[in-house]
Amino acid sequence: MAKNSIFLLMSLVLFLLTMIECGHGALREEPTAPLATNGEAPRETHNVGEVGADGHLAIWVSKRGTFDVPFLLDDDFGVMLINEGGEKHPRALYVAGSRTKKKVWQTHDLKEFQRLVDSIPKGVRVREYDSCTVNLGYGLPAGVREGFQKSLQRLNLKGDDRNITCICGSLG
Repeated sequence: MAKNSIFLLMSLVLFLLTMIECGHGALREEPTAPLATNGEAPRETHNVGEVGADGHLAIWVSKRGTFDVPFLLDDDFGVMLINEGGEKHPRALYVAGSRTKKKVWQTHDLKEFQRLVDSIPKGVRVREYDSCTVNLGYGLPAGVREGFQKSLQRLNLKGDDRNITCICGSLG
């Protein structure tokens, strides 16, 4: 009985910490898709590079269950580090998006990403975009994350000034 109580308490604490994490920064909670008549949710699709009716550019789309969660660019430029290969076969994908050019760049080459970052004009707003709870680069070797952060040093980004898109609600 005591072990179950401790497990439940730890689960509650983890849940609350996740909710607190989601409450920081520019959180965007995506609505769930409406249910179809057969009880299954129709797949709402989004594509990288699409501009929505509200003028936001989708710089990344996370495929989650019955619908997609787009990461929408709110700043002049946005950058992302994504592990495309999972923990067993990590593969870094570097992403950058420009709101004014309405363009998204993706590369697996850190040097190419560095050249792109170096071309961003000084003084424009640039933020790192990521997901809540577990970041999209989870499972990449530490050196990959360090290389990504080093490429952003000139931009003077602060770690707590990230644009976080919540994907927790879309896991069900």
